Amino acid sequence: MDVTQDSLDLIASIYDSVLNPNEWTDVLDQLADRTGAKVVNILLSDHTFPEILISAASRLFQPDDIEEYVVNYAENEVPVVMGMSEARAGQWVPIDDLLNRVNRTRQTDQTAKWLYQKFNIDQRASMRLNETAAWLDCLTYHFEMGRGPMTAEEQGQAKFFHPHFARTVEISRPFNLLQVRFQAVLSALDRFHIGTFILFEDGTVVIKNREAARILELKDGLGLDASNRLTVTSDEATGLFRRSVKIACETVNAQNTATPTLLTIDRRSMAEPFMADIAPLGGTEDVLERGFKGALVLVIDPTNREHVSSRGMNLLYQLTEAEDAVCELVLQGLGNEEIADSRNVSPGTVRSQLKSLYAKTDTRNRVGLIRLAHTINIPIDEA
Repeated sequence: MDVTQDSLDLIASIYDSVLNPNEWTDVLDQLADRTGAKVVNILLSDHTFPEILISAASRLFQPDDIEEYVVNYAENEVPVVMGMSEARAGQWVPIDDLLNRVNRTRQTDQTAKWLYQKFNIDQRASMRLNETAAWLDCLTYHFEMGRGPMTAEEQGQAKFFHPHFARTVEISRPFNLLQVRFQAVLSALDRFHIGTFILFEDGTVVIKNREAARILELKDGLGLDASNRLTVTSDEATGLFRRSVKIACETVNAQNTATPTLLTIDRRSMAEPFMADIAPLGGTEDVLERGFKGALVLVIDPTNREHVSSRGMNLLYQLTEAEDAVCELVLQGLGNEEIADSRNVSPGTVRSQLKSLYAKTDTRNRVGLIRLAHTINIPIDEA
């Protein structure tokens, strides 16, 4: 599809929702207009942190309607929505397929009847955003009676914006949890044990949390220049890092369509590299200054084991007892030989168990496994 300025503006608005969930309504209204839907709603339900919930809909669903749904129909909808957990990210799942799984039809399902009677909504189709086992998220498109299925162009529009919605809800999780636990975001960032930087387009640091300051104090691959701009290991790596920041800022300024970037940052000490997640970030009057357009950089230090946990991963990924034990030892920083000695098995057995562990968790190596652990068990202080 052709990328218009309207498309760039919508992508920018999606990332404005990271710190301000009130932005979702306008974003979903625009998406509904582009896809022929009467209503679009977004949902994230977190299995690891029940406090985290992202739920919003385009403007046709008023607050009274949402309250009516929560009171009378939300429980009825749970087994239907859970059917999305078997879908692949980006896959269209019609409501009839979800209802069939729980032996219902649109004619017998209470939620479907309510949507039809109150809003003349007949067909629905959902698209899962991410496949991480720690949470379930999806966009659902609601269509008016007699409208007919989505056209190929409308489906193309939905899939074009899909990766931006996917990354936004993922990035939003820690900020959502900070808001719930501490009724604030920026003032509570020191309770978030991943290095957090908010940058201007040129890489100048606007805000950093305590963990970010600790990482800088290491002088081991990340630093600040005389202009308070982030630098990384080498001039070449700094160039790549700053290009990634610039692209993120262009995206939130409606000048680019790129999705957030994941980088590894080598360390002078030759320790395990930092993992940096670089994403667009817009400000609101409640958080940062309205009109702020910059970049969010989240940095994981894999050598800081204090707040990393494998809690729940055995259940989420059906790990065996041995795989779960190996996972915990990897997160503690042990190498293959040390794991073998600790468990009194051969290095070959450890390599086999690691291969199975990576396959089950859809990761490729230790770096990916550590990032996944931080994603599932967000390292935030208890309330």
